[in-house]
Amino acid sequence: MPYIIIGYRRLGQQDYVEYITPGDGDCLFHSLSFLLARADHDHDPAALREKVRDFLEGIYTRDRTPALNDYRASLLNDIRHKLMSGVDYRGANTLRGYADAIAEGGGGGRRAAVWGDDTCIQILCEALNLRVVVHSDTGNSVFGPTDCIQQVLRPGVQAAPLLLELSNYDLRHFNALRQEAPDFVPPSLSPRFVEETPWDFKKKSGSPRFTGKDDLRNFVASQKEIRVFIPDSSGSGHQSTTVQVIQELISLGASLLRIIYAPGDEEQNAGRDELTWVKLVRLIPGLPARHTDVHVLDKATLFFHTTDDFENLPLAEIPLGVTGGWDDPQNPTEGFKVQWFLTLQPLQWSGVTGRSEAPNVLYGARKGSDVLLERGFEFGPSFVDRGLHVDVRPFQGPNWMSLPGEQFPPGVARCMEFIEGLRKTDRISLMPVYFSAGRPVASAADILFNLVAGLTTLRASGAKLKPVVIPVLAPLEEADYAGLKMRLDPAPLDAPVQVQTGRESSQHLNALDTAFPHRHHYLRQITALFTAFQQVRLVTNLPDYLVRGGLRDERSLPHILIVPFGRLPSLAFGRLMVLADLPSVFEGAGTMNLALNLGKPYLRLMSQEDIGKDFYPLPGQNAATWSRHCNNASSSLSESAAYWELLLNQSRVQQQPLPLMADRILANFFQELADPRSDTRRGFDLQAAFYGNPDNAKLRMGLRRLLQARAESLSKK
Repeated sequence: MPYIIIGYRRLGQQDYVEYITPGDGDCLFHSLSFLLARADHDHDPAALREKVRDFLEGIYTRDRTPALNDYRASLLNDIRHKLMSGVDYRGANTLRGYADAIAEGGGGGRRAAVWGDDTCIQILCEALNLRVVVHSDTGNSVFGPTDCIQQVLRPGVQAAPLLLELSNYDLRHFNALRQEAPDFVPPSLSPRFVEETPWDFKKKSGSPRFTGKDDLRNFVASQKEIRVFIPDSSGSGHQSTTVQVIQELISLGASLLRIIYAPGDEEQNAGRDELTWVKLVRLIPGLPARHTDVHVLDKATLFFHTTDDFENLPLAEIPLGVTGGWDDPQNPTEGFKVQWFLTLQPLQWSGVTGRSEAPNVLYGARKGSDVLLERGFEFGPSFVDRGLHVDVRPFQGPNWMSLPGEQFPPGVARCMEFIEGLRKTDRISLMPVYFSAGRPVASAADILFNLVAGLTTLRASGAKLKPVVIPVLAPLEEADYAGLKMRLDPAPLDAPVQVQTGRESSQHLNALDTAFPHRHHYLRQITALFTAFQQVRLVTNLPDYLVRGGLRDERSLPHILIVPFGRLPSLAFGRLMVLADLPSVFEGAGTMNLALNLGKPYLRLMSQEDIGKDFYPLPGQNAATWSRHCNNASSSLSESAAYWELLLNQSRVQQQPLPLMADRILANFFQELADPRSDTRRGFDLQAAFYGNPDNAKLRMGLRRLLQARAESLSKK
């Protein structure tokens, strides 16, 4: 039997048939068999296989793309072109071979899954004139983010519709192994439909994939206390991601969280705002400037202890501890007096190269109970590419206005008020820029110059741009802004600044025309960007600028206004990213979590620890081309003046056409993002669908694995 009906399920006011299938890798075909049987089509699985194989072979040789949405259609055409050219693709080099590979089964057996079951279902439903209701709380790319779409079966068929539910674990795969009891069983349901499974199906299985949302909430809410560790680290990444964990635990029902934090060295960090408590004040709304023992956040109580103070507390062992970032952790269960400690790392973070490692681990107090979350069937390597869920609702309004004024650098709060008003009436564009000083591989001056050059080239190409305001959310040095001025204006500076002139060399210069003559010629003669840069203004004294009427009227603004803001509290930081209508530019995994949960385009800067990483992950999708395209745009922000000179000189020596420089690469990228139908923009929409779902995030996945580990531990006693 390819399927078993186990009951009905109610979504809204509609009842749906609920079923399970065996876990033998052929869930696509079992699902289709059920679908066809419900529609009065009498196809056994073997006959259906042949029909599917023939249909799929036909779709790769004929133009049948209307069955797909535009994103899948472009993927289909790319695959078809490769196969018709004899290129090996996913183990196949012919159209027939690829169709055979799909017909093997949607996720197991001799070959790996090569395409999404959801797309195959969509194609066949059109071909066989069937319709199906699809429930997807993942915001699946094919079926959309709504609970249910369309009505099912065929016109005139009076029966409860079939419900196909897409898995939270993988956007490409049907959750054919239903492991929850029906929410609703109508009295009319015949007992013959409720059968025991011959495949050892167990209600409430321990698989972390299928742990119900209520199980997680009940577990978290039942904890009398959860302990959270916040390390002392450079930048604010580990502190930011751990605060994101705290906020998500509170949303799951945690009522008491004991925060143990490493305070940092006061002498070493004097005057640098690098002490852990200073960072927490910016990250946790309402936290006072000096250490407090107790703080209330939403409906939870937070107790704070330094690591030294915690060691001396006579506390009993509790079930759970957690952190959102920790380099080189050892099993901390004994030190924090917990049975289990969930060590999660920021998105894509694996430690500082050559100095530390940062695995995602569930540590157990019992010997041999540790679980490396980056291995195993349940999660696998993609766990590293998972982020943390961020509740973006606090940033949807001007909640930052309730913060005390001393949390803002001089003039910044007033400036943000003007930005709020100008953005709400769509009179300016906004592009926030954030990075920790010294972390990106490029200098701050080069990053800002490339960004300005891209926007200026976009405007010069005929794009209708409003005045662009670029708030710089990093405490940069005066030399950084002097370096930017030197790159924008060929006139010599009064005092020289340090400029990279080679891979590992630099000089102090007050002008760039002699050191980089080909770059100078490109900006002055070929593109006339030096002339256009006259419409770029850098604010050097924000309070004075506001006193003299700056930002009061967009008509008085230059084409691009760069405003040094410095460090901001998280409510203001998130608000600027929400208000932004151009891609935010940033470095750091904590900020990337926010960007992915907002579902907006971004440009991520590369740091020394990030070299070689894919900054545009899309788990469950074949998005290599899209990722490479976005990575190419973001990496162009790191091109130095010396690299510009190298590219232009090479093209001259080799008598080649002008290379595509950073200004044009970024202008093209911005133009693509402005078109909601472009593949570039749709890739970000797919990202939003996946990362915006908290069940796809590391914390809930880790908690699901914790529940399984606890059950396994109890069964062994």
